Amino acid sequence: MAEFSIACPHCRQNLKVPEDMAGQVTECPSCNKQFSIPRIVPDESRFSADEMSCPSCGSRMKKEAQICLKCGVRPADVWAKGDANFCHACGNRINKGAKICLKCGVSVPDPVPVNLNGKSWLTTLLLCIFVGCFGIHRFYSGHIGIGIVQLLTGGACGIWWLIDFILILTGAYKDSKGKPLNKQESFV
Repeated sequence: MAEFSIACPHCRQNLKVPEDMAGQVTECPSCNKQFSIPRIVPDESRFSADEMSCPSCGSRMKKEAQICLKCGVRPADVWAKGDANFCHACGNRINKGAKICLKCGVSVPDPVPVNLNGKSWLTTLLLCIFVGCFGIHRFYSGHIGIGIVQLLTGGACGIWWLIDFILILTGAYKDSKGKPLNKQESFV
């Protein structure tokens, strides 16, 4: 008997379920909560192996595409915000915040924390390279006190500048709110 994978809607534990249990209520062995197993309706004619549905408008697109040509939305941005309107696997309309598509049983990608409003990594790096000895990159990233000290000491004679430069390059540098710098800048 064939099995398919499904994620528990409560604890997100992946489970192997026999096909004959589709449409029935079962209990998750991990969290002991009950949930309904969706009926699987295969629809191979809708998408080929290298295609998916745009999570914003539902149109057919290549899996490796960075942007939907119909609506102009990046699928990664939709999934990052948790705003998917359509299942990426079958194209079925889904409710915002849904964890599983009720038509095909595929898990909807979880929202990924993305720092879209943080300070720019590239801008911080360029400020550090060209005027780092004056601490301008520290002012830009919100570290005003340290920026003043670096301004008055010339970046502690270049040593502090070098340390900040290495921290920015390695991704360890944070803004004043403790958020990592935003490397996901779009120029579209």
